Amino acid sequence: VLFRSQAWPDDTTAFDWPAQADWLPELRQHALGRFREYGLPSRQVERWKYTRLDGLDQRMPIATNLATGSVDQPAPLAEAATRVVISDGGQPVVEGDPCDGVQLRALEQALSGGGDGLRELLEGLDISGSASAMVALNTASLRHGLVLRVGTDVDAGDMLVQWVSSKAGSGTLANARICLILEA
Repeated sequence: VLFRSQAWPDDTTAFDWPAQADWLPELRQHALGRFREYGLPSRQVERWKYTRLDGLDQRMPIATNLATGSVDQPAPLAEAATRVVISDGGQPVVEGDPCDGVQLRALEQALSGGGDGLRELLEGLDISGSASAMVALNTASLRHGLVLRVGTDVDAGDMLVQWVSSKAGSGTLANARICLILEA
């Protein structure tokens, strides 16, 4: 068991997933199998040589259902017409209106229907080898994040994505993924 503080189940059906596209359970299960096969990357893996993950498997539970606490949002370092705030890895909150031809959608909502291009994007991720272990783990527990779709010949303008954490979210590994789909 890689995450000893929370016995990682043998399959992803043990989690309380919301409605999801019919292809998603198989993708999650495959990714979990890859993560179990390769485990966390060591410092001998070139892409991870400066990152210490020692002991992460003993003390870092995975957050799959996130209850966010109150968050003091620091002022952003930059200004943008559209701002997306992701608190404790949970559902994104969009402030402002994106440009015409730009669609923002919560990943959880997009996963319930599959979305044009989303399945292909997620199934095309490299989750082989220990260098990609965190991509595999993120895919196995895929739920929260943002799908950003930009239409053909559209200038998306400035957009700020801000991650914030509450004290309630500290000590857990909460992932949120941004899926960028650029239409040709």
